[in-house]
Amino acid sequence: MDIIDTTSTTITISWSLPPDVTGSEVSWELTEEGRRRGVCNAEGGTSGRLPADQNSYTIDKLRSRTSYDITVTVFNPAGNSSTTFTRSTDGGVIDANQAESTSNTSAIIGGVVAVAVAFMIITSLTVIVVVILVLRSRSGNYSAKTR
Repeated sequence: MDIIDTTSTTITISWSLPPDVTGSEVSWELTEEGRRRGVCNAEGGTSGRLPADQNSYTIDKLRSRTSYDITVTVFNPAGNSSTTFTRSTDGGVIDANQAESTSNTSAIIGGVVAVAVAFMIITSLTVIVVVILVLRSRSGNYSAKTR
């Protein structure tokens, strides 16, 4: 699978044709990350069945700076095989591991923020309790039992 060209609204790909190919199909959709970000009106779709000798396709009407999962399926008498990869308009192949890493990093950052907030709440409550105890001891409302 090769990327021939990428613009702000198109991605052109090509692929090798194995022997006995009866046709190919290209499909694309917005990546899960794009859906989570709320990117809307992004075109997704399929090429429909392509002729057996066609080994390139230009996907158009894409959104700028948006990642798409692209699948090329090649049909032959034995069945079919497909390859899926992620590509972003306006450049850059986004590796599946990189996308997963970004997702994991976001989860880690979210966890760290949650721990920091919990720590600040506990610290604030501790300070409040100490202040209350000090004020009570000064006013005489707090008495420690002694033998």
